[in-house]
Amino acid sequence: MRMRIIAALCLSPMFLFAQTQEPDLTAREAAVAHWRANAAKYGIRDVAQELRERSGRRDELGINHIRYDQYYQGVKVFEGEAIAHIAANGEVTVTNALRPNLNLSVVPAVRPAEAVATVVRQLGIQGQHQRQVALEILPQGARSARDLLVWHVKLFVENDVDKTGQWDAFVDARNGAVVWMFDSLETSASVGTGKTMYSGDVSVGTDYTSSTYYLRDLTRSGNYTTDMNNRQIGSGTTFTRSNNIFGNNKLDNSDRATAGADAHFGMMMTWDYFKNVHGRNGIDGAGKMTYSRVHYARNYENAFWSDSCFCMTYGDGATTFYPLVSLDVAGHEMAHGVMSREAALTYSGESGGLNESSSDIFGTMVEYYASAFQTPDVPDFWIGERIYRSNWSNGTFTQLKALRYMDDPHKDGVSPACWSSNLGSLDVHYSSGPNNHMFYLLSQGGTSKCNGNVVNGIGIEDARKIWYKAIADYMVSSTNYAGARQACLNAAAALFGADSTQYKGVNAAYAAINVN
Repeated sequence: MRMRIIAALCLSPMFLFAQTQEPDLTAREAAVAHWRANAAKYGIRDVAQELRERSGRRDELGINHIRYDQYYQGVKVFEGEAIAHIAANGEVTVTNALRPNLNLSVVPAVRPAEAVATVVRQLGIQGQHQRQVALEILPQGARSARDLLVWHVKLFVENDVDKTGQWDAFVDARNGAVVWMFDSLETSASVGTGKTMYSGDVSVGTDYTSSTYYLRDLTRSGNYTTDMNNRQIGSGTTFTRSNNIFGNNKLDNSDRATAGADAHFGMMMTWDYFKNVHGRNGIDGAGKMTYSRVHYARNYENAFWSDSCFCMTYGDGATTFYPLVSLDVAGHEMAHGVMSREAALTYSGESGGLNESSSDIFGTMVEYYASAFQTPDVPDFWIGERIYRSNWSNGTFTQLKALRYMDDPHKDGVSPACWSSNLGSLDVHYSSGPNNHMFYLLSQGGTSKCNGNVVNGIGIEDARKIWYKAIADYMVSSTNYAGARQACLNAAAALFGADSTQYKGVNAAYAAINVN
């Protein structure tokens, strides 16, 4: 097989730094010793049985970070997690989200098939769907009034009958009642030579085989882009050309490869951003191949990341949007995949808002990264502005409207700029607003929309390093806004020092959204 790349994206030497490594044995031993010495403090009885290492890494500063999942009598505790941070001198500190002193029976009275049937019936699902069921403990707290043994049912609905969704449901394993349920499909909306719709003519990675060019990038793990032909089932057909030119720069889908070129370019830029800025090898950190599906369904005004296919999916829009394949939307979706491999913030409540905000942050950072390639998509802190039909007239773009506004979240009429105690009750696309505003102020500086506080920005480069380290090393799935502030302070201290301008900047930026 021969491979041809339209134009290689060269790496600057400054980006060729060493990758992070696995924790060493000494660090693991120090962590275990800490857990055993402090088991009672954390409300656990048997460290070996109740704490299972999920992942670990030694960061660029030599600090080891080891993530653990909590189990009780062999059953996983939902959002029961901890991260041990082991310094070079062996000192151990902990990010603690363990559920202490659990005491309940782990013998279910309801069969898993009954739990699935209940969820399917309650959602009214009629067509095909994928399912996963696991026995878990839903602990007392924000998700449940008491500790419960539950069947955690995951349903991914993708067919030509039902609305696409990825549902997480928790069914009481004693009485069969649905305790909590949310749609965890991580979308952008509530909204690759590649002749793209939104980025002009760009270079894209292609694969040449038997006189045919494929929209498949073998320099980046073989990532590829497909045409779903307006269906909702399957992986689609990889775009091909005989002349290695994909698209025609038009918004009207007269060449179906145009949207494919945008999605492919966005996938390349996001992949390169995480590699060259954060030292991350692909979405999962291990170089796993991913792909993009465009022309999904009919009149589908959304885009989403799905862990089940490990892929991005884009609709063509209808009355409000053109195809949802702009750079920041692509970056947003792939960042959901990164989140699923790191903090995995639960897609509900305050943690869900932070999950969405994280994708908005990285989508914006991808837009800034791609600006080095002189695309027409001028980088800014607005999300999805290029996909709005109302911003285009006879092929001319005027920036008037966007999905979300990180500089002024309430400009959309629904997203608050400030934290409040009822924030967790909002749709996650709206509860992202305060953290979006925080990141804008942290990186750019400005005046708070909440309390008039003036924040001196620390710049994009330092701000994005802090946020990435916070989600990679200090946040857990249940992290709320207060926890995000502490995680970012921990990250700033590790990167720059607790007396640094950057640390003070994080403190000021969160104070500016009323998180102290």
